[in-house]
Amino acid sequence: MPKTTANGWVVTRDILIAIFDMAGDWIYFYTVYAGAGDNFRGHAQYNLLLYVVLTVCTLGSILSLWAIVTSLGRMYRYKSLCCKCTVPRLAMSLILLHHVPQFILTAFIDLTFHGDMSWEGYLNIGSSMVALINTLSITKCGEGYCGNSEKANEDLEIATLTESVTSDYKRMSAVV
Repeated sequence: MPKTTANGWVVTRDILIAIFDMAGDWIYFYTVYAGAGDNFRGHAQYNLLLYVVLTVCTLGSILSLWAIVTSLGRMYRYKSLCCKCTVPRLAMSLILLHHVPQFILTAFIDLTFHGDMSWEGYLNIGSSMVALINTLSITKCGEGYCGNSEKANEDLEIATLTESVTSDYKRMSAVV
Protein backbone atom coordinates (compact mmCIF):
# COMPACT_ATOMS: atom_id res chain seq x y z
CA MET A 1 0.00 0.00 0.00
CA PRO A 2 1.45 3.40 -0.93
CA LYS A 3 2.21 5.96 1.72
CA THR A 4 -0.32 8.67 1.07
CA THR A 5 -0.43 12.29 2.09
CA ALA A 6 -3.86 13.02 0.66
CA ASN A 7 -7.02 11.18 1.54
CA GLY A 8 -8.28 9.02 -1.35
CA TRP A 9 -11.83 10.24 -0.82
CA VAL A 10 -10.75 13.85 -1.13
CA VAL A 11 -9.00 13.11 -4.41
CA THR A 12 -12.04 11.18 -5.67
CA ARG A 13 -14.29 14.11 -4.75
CA ASP A 14 -11.97 16.53 -6.56
CA ILE A 15 -11.98 14.34 -9.68
CA LEU A 16 -15.77 14.03 -9.77
CA ILE A 17 -16.29 17.77 -9.25
CA ALA A 18 -13.73 18.58 -11.97
CA ILE A 19 -15.51 16.24 -14.41
CA PHE A 20 -18.88 17.82 -13.55
CA ASP A 21 -17.41 21.30 -14.10
CA MET A 22 -15.82 20.36 -17.42
CA ALA A 23 -19.10 18.81 -18.60
CA GLY A 24 -21.00 22.00 -17.71
CA ASP A 25 -18.44 24.14 -19.55
CA TRP A 26 -18.47 22.10 -22.73
CA ILE A 27 -22.27 21.70 -22.79
CA TYR A 28 -22.57 25.47 -22.54
CA PHE A 29 -19.97 26.04 -25.26
CA TYR A 30 -21.73 23.58 -27.58
CA THR A 31 -25.07 25.28 -26.96
CA VAL A 32 -23.66 28.73 -27.62
CA TYR A 33 -21.78 27.56 -30.71
CA ALA A 34 -24.24 25.19 -32.35
CA GLY A 35 -27.67 25.87 -30.96
CA ALA A 36 -28.65 29.21 -29.55
CA GLY A 37 -26.00 31.17 -31.44
CA ASP A 38 -27.44 30.69 -34.94
CA ASN A 39 -29.24 34.05 -34.85
CA PHE A 40 -26.05 35.89 -33.94
CA ARG A 41 -23.50 33.97 -36.05
CA GLY A 42 -22.56 36.99 -38.20
CA HIS A 43 -22.27 39.40 -35.29
CA ALA A 44 -18.57 40.21 -34.80
CA GLN A 45 -18.81 40.57 -31.02
CA TYR A 46 -20.60 37.22 -30.74
CA ASN A 47 -17.93 35.47 -32.83
CA LEU A 48 -15.21 36.97 -30.64
CA LEU A 49 -17.04 35.78 -27.53
CA LEU A 50 -17.21 32.26 -29.00
CA TYR A 51 -13.42 32.21 -29.27
CA VAL A 52 -13.06 33.55 -25.73
CA VAL A 53 -15.46 30.89 -24.37
CA LEU A 54 -13.56 28.21 -26.30
CA THR A 55 -10.28 29.45 -24.83
CA VAL A 56 -11.64 29.55 -21.28
CA CYS A 57 -13.16 26.05 -21.64
CA THR A 58 -9.93 24.63 -23.05
CA LEU A 59 -7.77 26.32 -20.41
CA GLY A 60 -10.13 25.16 -17.65
CA SER A 61 -10.05 21.59 -18.92
CA ILE A 62 -6.25 21.56 -19.12
CA LEU A 63 -5.85 23.04 -15.64
CA SER A 64 -8.48 20.67 -14.20
CA LEU A 65 -6.80 17.62 -15.70
CA TRP A 66 -3.41 18.86 -14.51
CA ALA A 67 -4.82 19.34 -10.99
CA ILE A 68 -6.32 15.81 -11.09
CA VAL A 69 -3.01 14.25 -12.12
CA THR A 70 -1.16 16.28 -9.48
CA SER A 71 -3.71 15.21 -6.83
CA LEU A 72 -3.19 11.58 -7.80
CA GLY A 73 0.56 12.13 -7.60
CA ARG A 74 0.15 13.57 -4.08
CA MET A 75 -1.24 10.24 -3.00
CA TYR A 76 2.26 8.87 -3.68
CA ARG A 77 4.05 11.86 -2.10
CA TYR A 78 4.83 13.81 -5.27
CA LYS A 79 4.07 17.45 -4.51
CA SER A 80 4.34 18.59 -8.11
CA LEU A 81 4.70 17.00 -11.52
CA CYS A 82 6.61 19.92 -12.98
CA CYS A 83 7.20 23.65 -12.62
CA LYS A 84 6.42 23.57 -8.86
CA CYS A 85 2.71 23.61 -9.73
CA THR A 86 1.27 22.16 -6.54
CA VAL A 87 -2.43 21.50 -6.08
CA PRO A 88 -3.12 24.83 -4.28
CA ARG A 89 -1.28 26.77 -7.00
CA LEU A 90 -3.26 24.99 -9.70
CA ALA A 91 -6.43 25.67 -7.73
CA MET A 92 -5.69 29.40 -7.61
CA SER A 93 -4.97 29.35 -11.35
CA LEU A 94 -8.33 27.66 -11.91
CA ILE A 95 -10.10 30.36 -9.92
CA LEU A 96 -8.42 33.28 -11.68
CA LEU A 97 -8.18 31.91 -15.22
CA HIS A 98 -11.29 29.76 -15.43
CA HIS A 99 -14.04 30.11 -12.83
CA VAL A 100 -14.27 33.90 -12.62
CA PRO A 101 -14.12 34.46 -16.40
CA GLN A 102 -16.64 31.63 -16.89
CA PHE A 103 -19.18 33.31 -14.58
CA ILE A 104 -18.76 36.65 -16.33
CA LEU A 105 -18.89 35.21 -19.87
CA THR A 106 -21.92 33.03 -19.23
CA ALA A 107 -23.91 35.84 -17.67
CA PHE A 108 -22.84 38.33 -20.34
CA ILE A 109 -23.62 36.08 -23.31
CA ASP A 110 -26.96 34.84 -22.01
CA LEU A 111 -28.22 38.20 -20.81
CA THR A 112 -26.91 40.25 -23.74
CA PHE A 113 -27.72 38.01 -26.68
CA HIS A 114 -30.55 35.82 -25.40
CA GLY A 115 -32.35 38.14 -22.99
CA ASP A 116 -32.35 35.75 -20.04
CA MET A 117 -30.39 32.83 -18.67
CA SER A 118 -30.65 29.50 -20.49
CA TRP A 119 -30.71 26.18 -18.66
CA GLU A 120 -27.23 25.52 -20.06
CA GLY A 121 -26.08 28.81 -18.55
CA TYR A 122 -27.52 27.81 -15.19
CA LEU A 123 -25.81 24.42 -15.50
CA ASN A 124 -22.50 26.08 -16.36
CA ILE A 125 -22.70 28.57 -13.50
CA GLY A 126 -23.90 25.88 -11.08
CA SER A 127 -21.14 23.43 -11.97
CA SER A 128 -18.56 26.21 -11.83
CA MET A 129 -19.91 27.34 -8.44
CA VAL A 130 -19.55 23.82 -7.00
CA ALA A 131 -16.02 23.61 -8.45
CA LEU A 132 -15.19 27.07 -7.13
CA ILE A 133 -16.27 26.17 -3.58
CA ASN A 134 -14.25 22.95 -3.78
CA THR A 135 -11.27 24.84 -5.21
CA LEU A 136 -11.46 27.43 -2.42
CA SER A 137 -11.34 24.63 0.14
CA ILE A 138 -8.19 23.29 -1.52
CA THR A 139 -6.48 26.68 -1.55
CA LYS A 140 -7.55 27.40 2.05
CA CYS A 141 -6.23 24.09 3.31
CA GLY A 142 -3.07 24.27 1.25
CA GLU A 143 -0.84 21.28 0.86
CA GLY A 144 -2.38 19.60 3.88
CA TYR A 145 -5.86 18.99 2.42
CA CYS A 146 -7.53 20.17 5.66
CA GLY A 147 -6.03 17.99 8.31
CA ASN A 148 -4.56 15.24 6.16
CA SER A 149 -1.16 16.87 6.15
CA GLU A 150 2.15 15.11 5.96
CA LYS A 151 2.69 16.03 9.63
CA ALA A 152 -0.56 14.28 10.57
CA ASN A 153 0.53 11.18 8.63
CA GLU A 154 3.93 11.22 10.34
CA ASP A 155 2.21 11.50 13.73
CA LEU A 156 0.01 8.53 12.82
CA GLU A 157 3.05 6.48 11.76
CA ILE A 158 4.85 7.36 15.02
CA ALA A 159 1.76 6.43 17.06
CA THR A 160 1.46 3.11 15.21
CA LEU A 161 5.15 2.37 15.71
CA THR A 162 4.93 3.29 19.41
CA GLU A 163 1.90 1.02 19.85
CA SER A 164 3.74 -1.82 18.12
CA VAL A 165 6.83 -1.42 20.31
CA THR A 166 4.67 -1.23 23.45
CA SER A 167 2.77 -4.40 22.57
CA ASP A 168 6.07 -6.20 21.82
CA TYR A 169 7.46 -5.07 25.18
CA LYS A 170 4.35 -6.32 27.00
CA ARG A 171 4.61 -9.71 25.28
CA MET A 172 8.29 -10.01 26.16
CA SER A 173 7.71 -9.03 29.80
CA ALA A 174 4.88 -11.57 30.08
CA VAL A 175 7.27 -14.34 28.97
CA VAL A 176 9.88 -13.42 31.58
